[in-house]
Amino acid sequence: GFMSAAALIIASSQLGNLLGVRLPRSTFVFDTLREVIGRLGSINTPTLVLGGLAIAVLVVLKRRTPRVPRALVVVVGGTLAVMLFDLDGQGVAVIGAVPGGLPAFAVPAFDFEAVIALAPVALTLALVGYMEAISVARFFARKHGYNIDADRELIALGAANMGGAFFGGFPVTGGLSRAAVNDQAGARTPVSALVTAGLMVVTLLALTSLFHMLPKAILAAIIIAAASGLINIADVRRLWRTDRVDLGLLLLTFAITVLLGIQTGILVGIGTSIFTFVARRTHPHCAELGRVPNEGVWRALDEMPGVLPEPGVLVLRFDVSFYFGNVQFLRDRMQDAMQRDDLRGIVLDMYGVNAMDSSAATLLDALVGELDARHIDLRLAAVKGPVRARIRRSSALSDCFDDRIHLTVEKAVRAILDTPNGLPGAC
Repeated sequence: GFMSAAALIIASSQLGNLLGVRLPRSTFVFDTLREVIGRLGSINTPTLVLGGLAIAVLVVLKRRTPRVPRALVVVVGGTLAVMLFDLDGQGVAVIGAVPGGLPAFAVPAFDFEAVIALAPVALTLALVGYMEAISVARFFARKHGYNIDADRELIALGAANMGGAFFGGFPVTGGLSRAAVNDQAGARTPVSALVTAGLMVVTLLALTSLFHMLPKAILAAIIIAAASGLINIADVRRLWRTDRVDLGLLLLTFAITVLLGIQTGILVGIGTSIFTFVARRTHPHCAELGRVPNEGVWRALDEMPGVLPEPGVLVLRFDVSFYFGNVQFLRDRMQDAMQRDDLRGIVLDMYGVNAMDSSAATLLDALVGELDARHIDLRLAAVKGPVRARIRRSSALSDCFDDRIHLTVEKAVRAILDTPNGLPGAC
């Protein structure tokens, strides 16, 4: 959602150069579109034609001959067109004079008072910049099927900014438009950045004059074509079929980013994702299990036909680890079960529980006491090693829990049914 919205924002920011009109800088798509509508009468036709042809060439070359360096083709072609047809005299904006030479090395001045004054804003910008960079990195990592290390990304970003400080550079982050152009050009490894940097050095030292007649509409066309490839409709279709909650998060992040800007979109997207993550784990999926006839296995009652519950025994499976955030949900579910008149015992299938904190262990203590008082037997099945260790360390009832833990649900149910008085003995 964020990447698609950011792609629209980046594309809209190039409309002025594509149409040959001067637009105020804005990160809000609708503000830009409103300005464009108000300046329709000022559109420079040669600029629009040149930019439109560049986009068409980029699209055709991508589909027909993807190995051809299409960005280089339109850059050279656009520059030659300006020179041959005197398009700059017809209002087509060009890059103009590009300052040559390399920035000089200088140790930046250190002012402790300035550091203190700027620290809150600097940390905020660093956080937002990193979130934008890691969002871009994860997008392309997923697109091309490789993994990234978030810690190394942060170190690299910090090192780049620290290095740039010694050459008069301003703070930077991972740029979506630059990454999109790099990706569309066929780059697959960090070597592309080294090649780009090397060519940049050569250009600044000796080739700046070649870019004087490069039309801005060509650069705008390259960025727009690259950004359009980041708009992912396939994810919307997939999530419509598979996960409507995630689709809602996608659409919310998209809308907020388009309406309120990139930084706000990132923050809202991450914030709502965290909220959803917590909500799902505080109200986890809980299934009542039954026995599959003639199979000796237990499955959710609504999972397949023919699954039968065991009379007098409630088997529950929680598909999440137990921690302080969902212990109340577990307690409420168990207390609802206690209202059944025919209930002899409860089995908790712990196969999906990978961890347990002290709050959950304390809850088990309380549940055993409450259920014992009602002569209802509580058993645990398929308890993993770390969870069993937590019970032994944290639970005041660890001794009796050893008698209540079983390898399988079937054995736990059988133990309840075979216990004469319905309880495994006093704890």
